[in-house]
Amino acid sequence: MGIVLNESLQKATDAIFAYTLGIYTADWDTAVSGFAELVEVIYTTEGMIPVKMRKQELKAFLQELHEIPNSRVHSSISQVFESPLNPSEFFAYYSIRQFKEHPGLYDKSKAFGFFSFTIRNDVVVSLKINVSALEGESSVLA
Repeated sequence: MGIVLNESLQKATDAIFAYTLGIYTADWDTAVSGFAELVEVIYTTEGMIPVKMRKQELKAFLQELHEIPNSRVHSSISQVFESPLNPSEFFAYYSIRQFKEHPGLYDKSKAFGFFSFTIRNDVVVSLKINVSALEGESSVLA
């Protein structure tokens, strides 16, 4: 018998997995499919303050951030955890490896951390990318 998730945890899992799959495959519609029309976003590596952006703006931001010429991103994500203090808040740990090809060599970088995100009415309304550690060539992330 498989594991049965409660409905909100299943929605959270589907949304964050679609986000990372969309980034990995450069399918920006999939990446934002689980998001509300207006979402608060914070990327700690980019030094962003909380910003409210429309779903289409988030899609364009992700595309610009991740469609670096000759760049590849590989990510893995843990299971999704529901906050014991707030049933609409969720967490998932991630690791990201990004490679930028240069003639004759590869630069690579790794980022480790966790996503924290809030779901209301079955869609993500806030997303924070928390970076716990960075390794390697930081220019790959730029």
